[in-house]
Amino acid sequence: MEIKQININELVSPEWNPRQGTEKEYADLKASITKFGLVDPVIVNKRNNHIVGGNFRTRVAKDMGFTEMPCVYVDLDEEAEKELNIRLNANHGSFDKDLLASFDLEELKDWGVNLNELDINIDKIDDLEVKEEKLNQCPQCGFNF
Repeated sequence: MEIKQININELVSPEWNPRQGTEKEYADLKASITKFGLVDPVIVNKRNNHIVGGNFRTRVAKDMGFTEMPCVYVDLDEEAEKELNIRLNANHGSFDKDLLASFDLEELKDWGVNLNELDINIDKIDDLEVKEEKLNQCPQCGFNF
């Protein structure tokens, strides 16, 4: 696999890309890029310069003033391009919740992990403030009361 630095203005974010990002996700990604740089290459279809994977990352980097993106090219027809885009966004795996609970939970929150969505076993949590937050949450819908 060859990674090339490509002018960010040559990359096309397709209109059909369904992936969205919240303001918090934007801020978390920006913090990550600020600290570590662009360490994950963007996947680009060489037929049309469509970004297949990395649209959100490219948007944040462009807003930050980056002029180039690390890219890997693939050669896909339109159907395969859309399928790969969805698969890349849907296939993220999952966390081992008990192992994740052994991390510093404040750091996890700073790193962009939503503890409420993870449904971490509160018996494994040492952080009293986080434990109280989890105890005040509806287990079915996640609503904090």
